[in-house]
Amino acid sequence: MAMYQKVDPAIPKTVQRMETNAQTRDAAAARVLCVRRGEFASVWPDSFSEAYPTAIVANFVDVAARDLAANLSPLPSLACSAGNMQSDADKRRAEKKNRIGANYWRESHLQTQMKYGADQYLTYGFVPLYVEADYDRKMPIIHIEDPRGCYFDLDRWLRTRRYARVWRQDRNELAALFPEYAYRILNDEKGRQYASDTTKVTRYIDGTNVTLYLPECGNMVLAQYAHGMDRCPVVIALRPGVEQNPRGQFDDVLWVQLAHAVMAALTLEAGHKAVQAPLAVPSDMNEINIGPDAVMVTDSPEKVQRVPLNVPSAAFALGQELQTEMQAGAGYPDTRLGNGP
Repeated sequence: MAMYQKVDPAIPKTVQRMETNAQTRDAAAARVLCVRRGEFASVWPDSFSEAYPTAIVANFVDVAARDLAANLSPLPSLACSAGNMQSDADKRRAEKKNRIGANYWRESHLQTQMKYGADQYLTYGFVPLYVEADYDRKMPIIHIEDPRGCYFDLDRWLRTRRYARVWRQDRNELAALFPEYAYRILNDEKGRQYASDTTKVTRYIDGTNVTLYLPECGNMVLAQYAHGMDRCPVVIALRPGVEQNPRGQFDDVLWVQLAHAVMAALTLEAGHKAVQAPLAVPSDMNEINIGPDAVMVTDSPEKVQRVPLNVPSAAFALGQELQTEMQAGAGYPDTRLGNGP
């Protein structure tokens, strides 16, 4: 078994502080993820039943997020400049900068990544972009990361000072990636195999170093190196708001969509009950034949009817009001659904 290094004790304390400060944000991210996956009962379990375990209406939040992200994701055009852009030499240098920048984007697959990044930006209120040096290709590579499990500290110029990403990964996969630490990844300090198949992984980046360690394996360092840049190589794209604490575009719309889904289920249930309501018949009927072309003999046929189920008309109007509130809260105009003026 290879000897391993433990991480600097200050780093886990810093990551723990950032995680604690972001608990509200993490809870909101978990809710919106459940709704986008269609797991409505996970967010509002008391409002769904075995008959209607999930929503019977379209997943508005997911549809709106995908559509808005498709409009936000196209990359801008590069327009580098050099000098005063008066001479031919300045224009040639500017064109060279444009080709270099376009090559960075192409090698980073940024156009494809932005389709995912724009979706995350709208859903969670921010998206981290990590610039990593590729020494084989001798160029920087841009990674767009999943905001879930990402924590950061910004300075007053909104530049990233510290950045941590926390996720869970299969132990056997980690052991294959780091065979020199395989025994310690799979077994505890006493040599007993871990009960859980996954373990927590943390990548911490500051102004000088990148550190990858395992908190559940005695804070064992898997890799640590100096990134060689003059500042933290992570940029946080924050969605504009009244404060720096990121809030997704759909955080306030979730409960409106859940209410809309509940109202739709109740309306469907009311329809079932109205069709299956008992018959009200006059007193001279001794037999009731059930089925197609059934014959009922009575002196008062006008009195044979289903027991009416009185549903207030306001209940149906509420469904339309909730639909309007969802569109307004999500910033998703009616024209996007093809309902133009």
